[in-house]
Amino acid sequence: MRSVAQITLAASLAASMLLAGGPTEADARTDARPAARNASKLQSVTYEVGTRTERRDTVQRKFSDRGRALGRALGRRGHRPADVRDDIEMPNVGKIFGGDDREPVFDTEAYPWTTVAKVYATFPDGLLVTGSAVLIGESQALTAGHVVYDSRHGGWATEVELIPGFDLGFAPFGSVFADEIRSFAGWTDDRDFAFDFALIDLDDTIGDFTGWMGLAARDDAELTDNLINTAGYPGDLDDGEGMWYAADFAASISPTAIGLKGTFDAAQGQSGSGVWLREGDDRVVVGVVSTESRSENVAARITGDVFDVLDAWLDGFAGPADLSPIDVTTTLPFDISAGRSGTVSFEIDNFGLRQATVDAAAFLDDGVGGRYRLGSISIKIDAEDFVAVDVPVTVPADAPVGTYTVLAVVNDSGSVPESDSTNNVAAGPTVSVSSSGGSGGDFYELVTIPAKLRGRLSADAVERYSFFVNDPTQKLKFRLRGQRFRGFAIVVRPDNSTFKLLPRVWSKVIENQPQVGEWLVIVKQRPDAGRSRRYKLNIK
Repeated sequence: MRSVAQITLAASLAASMLLAGGPTEADARTDARPAARNASKLQSVTYEVGTRTERRDTVQRKFSDRGRALGRALGRRGHRPADVRDDIEMPNVGKIFGGDDREPVFDTEAYPWTTVAKVYATFPDGLLVTGSAVLIGESQALTAGHVVYDSRHGGWATEVELIPGFDLGFAPFGSVFADEIRSFAGWTDDRDFAFDFALIDLDDTIGDFTGWMGLAARDDAELTDNLINTAGYPGDLDDGEGMWYAADFAASISPTAIGLKGTFDAAQGQSGSGVWLREGDDRVVVGVVSTESRSENVAARITGDVFDVLDAWLDGFAGPADLSPIDVTTTLPFDISAGRSGTVSFEIDNFGLRQATVDAAAFLDDGVGGRYRLGSISIKIDAEDFVAVDVPVTVPADAPVGTYTVLAVVNDSGSVPESDSTNNVAAGPTVSVSSSGGSGGDFYELVTIPAKLRGRLSADAVERYSFFVNDPTQKLKFRLRGQRFRGFAIVVRPDNSTFKLLPRVWSKVIENQPQVGEWLVIVKQRPDAGRSRRYKLNIK
């Protein structure tokens, strides 16, 4: 039986070649060296499994420095479901160097073994890699970055399956798959061992049945004075299908790594195994098995800055927001004048993973570059949630006479990072700004259908008609004509939705199942029309 320390990179590559077309255990990286930690390496790299696209974001913590320090000190607590029995780690510590001190786990349906998972990762080039992981949330697992990302085999794994409590072919809790994977730019870009972590978002809340371990950043003294534990699926025992456990005191501690004594054995396939401390009845993960040196196995250490990002990922602050307004309506009448007030209502959906406090604004848009702000409010929306907002609005005094689309705009200032900022605008109904007092003081000529309406309009002039529909089965046809008429007509349905008619011979709008109620028609000449022109409006 070989330990990780006895497996060279060349040997592992040779094994991969011999097992082409079949599974190979994730080999620990020996070419990575700890580098200076900086913000760019702590940048989140998020991959939605199956898309071959990734998103990058610098996590912005919601806490003050004092709050962040407190969060690090407390860590994240684990969870054991009430119906899952608890087991006690019973390490066999202190054997001579070189001996194999791993012990089989027989009761994988007891906590904490329920949180230890076998990993199968399939890469773009077809390579199947096996590793280990530990559940740290109801639908999140922590593993080594190199188990799920390897540039030599195409980058991100195209499919990742986890089997918690796996025991010699038996899956007591079934299996789950990765929906999304997060790692650090320090790993994906620089292959830096200090950032060899990956958080896997699963497609089911399996932690409700298995429980999960906590997560913590612990200082050198705590890591030195307490027993270090790990469990996973080493490939040199039980063909990688049995869970094995080992424990001992740390051989060395560095700012980015935990060196494990020779009695603390591990092997290929155990990459990604959680390394944990027992604190009372709780277990907190402080690192993951990642690599080896000439004299010891090595776990990537969860230090303060790594904990902050992992904590943020687990809280749902990992990725940018993805904000989209929909269902835009307004209490403003179609025909309005400057100074008129009302409300623009819409829903904001946040499809992203970051809570956001954003500006939600309403505008008038003339379609040719002119935009006039109606009003705005600040609104808070949680990750993967939606809110309904009502924006108080007033038509600005400088809005020229014309016809506009009401727009709902979210995060117009760009203050919140987003994965997609192209969906921040949604169009609502059409309104017309007039120089008169608006529809409240204007007369709509009541007509009956079918109607052939004729008129002459000078520049900026308006004529208004209304009619009633009582039979929703009748068909309505609208056509506006005028050889030199430069204006247009707006038809307002009973629900205040609108459509536009242009003066073209071939232009026609058909309503097959018209709404029951009063319809309004506003015919308007453009402000730059010059002298008056004739129009014909047919409704039948």
